[in-house]
Amino acid sequence: MNRGLVWVAALALLLAGCPGGGDEASDVDSKRLAAMRSEPVLKLAIGEPYGEAGFYVSDKRPAHRGKVSADLAEPGALAAARDRAVQAIVGLRGTGWTVFHTRCATNTFTAAAYKVVDKVSYFAQIEGVELEAKVSVVLQMRAPQSRESISDHFADRPPAVPAGQTCLETRQTADTNGTPIVLDELAPQPGGPAKADGHR
Repeated sequence: MNRGLVWVAALALLLAGCPGGGDEASDVDSKRLAAMRSEPVLKLAIGEPYGEAGFYVSDKRPAHRGKVSADLAEPGALAAARDRAVQAIVGLRGTGWTVFHTRCATNTFTAAAYKVVDKVSYFAQIEGVELEAKVSVVLQMRAPQSRESISDHFADRPPAVPAGQTCLETRQTADTNGTPIVLDELAPQPGGPAKADGHR
């Protein structure tokens, strides 16, 4: 193969999003993805949930954490969407998740939870928004990528918000409960600064 064709092939791989040089899905990351996919709360999904195992591009760039994303609500009223979110919260609690934060505003709401299995912390976030009479409720789960130095990002064990007392469950439209923490899609930048407060 001549040099021109080699460059064309390399460029095609780059444009296709190939994370060249990294392990796209190690056995550990595949198992973490399978663990998230097996969560019973996904039975509430509308359509097929989307999942991707964690991977890394290089040791100089942040690792991509494993994730699962699922739609929870058909198009409809915000009140009905909030009810679906409450069903998901109850489902998470019932299978060992700690729901530690909720926030409600007029046209948006969010809830966050974590679960630790075999010293690995999993994160779940429910986000709902009403925009131009259209309602979206999405459940996102994330897991640490296997090359991260920390596999339990909730070692401080943020306490649960009391069941039945979150703003979603009490139908409040302007309230916050618990501690706002998000496990981001990307791990920290290697050798870079620590993540901002509330981000892990």
